[in-house]
Amino acid sequence: MVALASTGGGAGRASSTPSTAAPRPSLAADEARPAELAAYRADWPGLACDAEAPGAGGPRGQRCHIGGIELFLWLYGSHEERNKSRQLRAGAAARTDTCAPGARQGTWSGTAGRGGTYVETWIRDERGECWARIWWDGGDSDPKDAVALMLSAKWDADLHGSWDPLRTVWLSHGYQFTP
Repeated sequence: MVALASTGGGAGRASSTPSTAAPRPSLAADEARPAELAAYRADWPGLACDAEAPGAGGPRGQRCHIGGIELFLWLYGSHEERNKSRQLRAGAAARTDTCAPGARQGTWSGTAGRGGTYVETWIRDERGECWARIWWDGGDSDPKDAVALMLSAKWDADLHGSWDPLRTVWLSHGYQFTP
C-alpha cells in the first residue's frame, strides 16, 4: 500500500515506473523551470521534480513526485493548445468504458485569486493499469498563463478504487472545487 502524502504526470500516458519506486535524482522545486510555473509550484512545498522536459510537440514542463503520486506541471504555447489538451482529457473522462468511475468536472479556485477549469480523467497505461488523474488549469484571464497541472495515481494500487484519496491531496493544498 502506498501512502498518498500531501507533503513535499507525459501528457497522454502514465509512467511505467511503479508508484512505490523512490524518485529519481531531481531538482528542488524552486530550482526548476520554466519560471512561469513558479506560482503553481509554490502551492506544493517539498516537491521532488525532474529537470524540465519539453513535450514532443506539446507543452514544456516537469514531472514531480509527492509520496506515491505524480504531479505534472505544464506550460503550453497558447490557451488554445492547452484547452485542446483539456478537451481530450474531458472526453476520455466521459467515456462509458471508464476504469475510474465517478469522475467529475467543474472549476477551481485557490490562493492569490487564481482559478480555472477542473477535470477528473483516467487513462490505461501500456500494461493495462488504470491511472486516475486530476487536471486543473490556470483559466483564460491571463493571456500569458497557459498552464495546466495534473495529479496522477494508480486507481487500484494507490487509490484503492476511489477518487477520495487523490481529491484529498489536491484539496490539502489550498484549492477549492466548484461543480
